[in-house]
Amino acid sequence: MVNALVVLAFALAYFLTGFLPTEHVLSPAEAAVMSVTTIHCRVFTSPFNLDSVQAKLAAAQAVSGLAIEGMFVAILIQRLFR
Repeated sequence: MVNALVVLAFALAYFLTGFLPTEHVLSPAEAAVMSVTTIHCRVFTSPFNLDSVQAKLAAAQAVSGLAIEGMFVAILIQRLFR
């Protein structure tokens, strides 16, 4: 549930930052795909410039995705080995 909310929030952020004059314009579908791949740290070649707002969002989402997955693994291990 938390993972889905983070994906939706960042997809909306990617889409809305496309309206800034210096950012890459993304369609809603492209923003959703970018969000799903970024949360799992699977973005190997970024379509954004490294100094763009969208690249900073991608980095923040990758870190939050890593934290969410880490918590999920910790909870799973804790429940399996009780």
